[in-house]
Amino acid sequence: MIHRNILGVLFASLALAQVAWAQQIETDPQTGVQYQVTRQVYKRPVSETHIEQRPYVAYSEQQSIEYQPSYHTVYTPVTEYSWEPYMANRWNPFSSPTVGYHYVAHTRWDTRTEVTQVPLTRHDFVPEQHMAQVPVTTQRLVDEEHITRVALSGGSGTDPFTNRTVANGSSQIGGVALQQDPPKAPANVGIR
Repeated sequence: MIHRNILGVLFASLALAQVAWAQQIETDPQTGVQYQVTRQVYKRPVSETHIEQRPYVAYSEQQSIEYQPSYHTVYTPVTEYSWEPYMANRWNPFSSPTVGYHYVAHTRWDTRTEVTQVPLTRHDFVPEQHMAQVPVTTQRLVDEEHITRVALSGGSGTDPFTNRTVANGSSQIGGVALQQDPPKAPANVGIR
């Protein structure tokens, strides 16, 4: 507990010493006005962007056509003609039966295998190396000094910011004459 109090007093005295060191009194040689000048240093973040070359992989599609055999079974009719015997006049009672021949077609189905080439499209993804320009933003803190001047005492009267009264009753600030505001209408006029 004692250590905490000692550390607190030490930090407070260092902070006051820094503030006291940062305040100075300066006198303007032209006007003779004394100013209390306070300098404070702030940390301001600054962003910097630069371009870097970075590699990346992109996949491009390539198509290739391959032909593969396809086997089909085809049935084809085969017709053969031959002489076949038959009995002529078999049911005729007035003539004797005889053997005759006639031309008869016999059809059978033969099978054969046909080969056809079928195109097959193949899609392959091929990696390609590319370089890209990538913006990279880095941030760092920069010391920025802020100076405040407060006038403590008047000088020889040549200060351009002091009030002067002009003959017509208006005041002048910084070389610009300010006129008085016009009179305002009463607040209750025209209200029902």
